[in-house]
Amino acid sequence: MGPTKESNIIKSIERYKKRSSRILNSSAEPVVMEILSHLGKMEGWSMSPWRKLRRGRETVGDIDILATASRPEEIVAAFSRMPMVQEILASGPTKASVIVQDTIQVDLRIVEHRSSHRPAVLHRLQGA
Repeated sequence: MGPTKESNIIKSIERYKKRSSRILNSSAEPVVMEILSHLGKMEGWSMSPWRKLRRGRETVGDIDILATASRPEEIVAAFSRMPMVQEILASGPTKASVIVQDTIQVDLRIVEHRSSHRPAVLHRLQGA
C-alpha cells in the first residue's frame, strides 16, 4: 500500500470519527441553499427537491441532489469546484460526491432532461 492510499484511509477514519451518524436538517438545509446559489448562475440545468429534506425527516445521513442538465460535465465540474468543497470523494461525467463543512457528504447525480432513467434514479435517491 502506497503513501497516498494510507493518507486517504487515515482521512476517512478521522472524518468518520468526527461525524455522528446523522446530521440535523437545520445543518443540511443551508448547505443545499449555498449549492443552489452557486450553481443557480449556470444555464441548462434544473434540480429536483433534495430527498430527505423534502421528506421532512429531522435528520439526514447525507445530502443527495438529483439534477437534469443538457451538459452534465459542466455542472459536475462547477459542483466539484465550489469554494465550500473540502474534498472530492468521487467524480465522473454525470455524478460527484464531495465533503463540505468537515463531515457532510453531498452527492450529485445528473440525468438528461428527457431521460427515461430519471424516475428510477429519483426512486433510488428517495430511499424507497
